[in-house]
Amino acid sequence: TVTVTQPVDAESAARAELATLREQSLAGFGTSDQWVVQLASKWHGIQDPYQTTPTGNHVFTVVDILAEHKALRSQFGGAVRLLSSTDLGKQLTYPAKPAGETLWVTIYDPGNLASKSAATGWCVMAFPTRSGEDLRNVCYPKQASAPHV
Repeated sequence: TVTVTQPVDAESAARAELATLREQSLAGFGTSDQWVVQLASKWHGIQDPYQTTPTGNHVFTVVDILAEHKALRSQFGGAVRLLSSTDLGKQLTYPAKPAGETLWVTIYDPGNLASKSAATGWCVMAFPTRSGEDLRNVCYPKQASAPHV
């Protein structure tokens, strides 16, 4: 008997895993205006001049987005969730985002950030070597409100 296996397309596998992680993250997540911190937000093909992929590139693929999310979850634990930008907050359009691409958003939601000040304080503690715009690029306090226009 000969078994033939098809090579796994890394991009397709990453998209599928991101979708699964999002579904898992939505279970038990509510948008009740609680404070959370946004740790990352990227779509396939986005260029981020402040961050690099594991290969040293500034253009992120879905494989890179998945790796970034997993690294953040490993660093900060189970309070890290993966959402789509359509799952919360003001719905914005991004002219550079290709049609059909998901804007993946990694958030940290420990359930006890009572204010913007508390969320900002968590960011300062979690990223002690960063400040100002550099800090906001990797840790941005926001309220988890229901999707709205």
